[in-house]
Amino acid sequence: MENRLETYGPNEFAKRRERSSLAELLYHLRNPLVLILLLAGLISGFTGDVTDATIIFSIIVVSVVLDVYQESKAENAAEALKERVATTATVLRDSVKREVKISEIVPGDVIFLSAGDMVPADARLMSAKDLDLDQSALTGESFPVEKTSAPLKVKTAELTGWNNYVFLGTSVVSGTATAVV
Repeated sequence: MENRLETYGPNEFAKRRERSSLAELLYHLRNPLVLILLLAGLISGFTGDVTDATIIFSIIVVSVVLDVYQESKAENAAEALKERVATTATVLRDSVKREVKISEIVPGDVIFLSAGDMVPADARLMSAKDLDLDQSALTGESFPVEKTSAPLKVKTAELTGWNNYVFLGTSVVSGTATAVV
């Protein structure tokens, strides 16, 4: 399992790159209100009104610093919440059923699905009994899609048309299944 986790990486979406402090500052300076204040401050400075320019630039600095602080605080809170609400799935490892974090699921794992579960990874069905999935997040279909473990009769280019596969993020409406990631 560790070898596969090292080879394929965790079962999670790529994280966005952290921006440098300068990039973060420039990102917050592109706010239209800040741009208007910058323009007003520059005009005040060029016309010789140093007091007004100083006040305007002070307002900009305070605004941007507060904005950066609050955004970083919100990101930290969201990350902490994400860690506390780690979703798990039932997998078969070493011939034993166990609950693991979704990020620890690797190719080759056998997963067990039942009504109410979210599909933790793209997987090929090994067995399915009365399995219906809500794929509306992928396809926009408002009705559940029936899935079976039978091989495809006709290969289709659209993955969502494969009735013997389940896809990450879809949810099980009814039935049970066993699938291999």
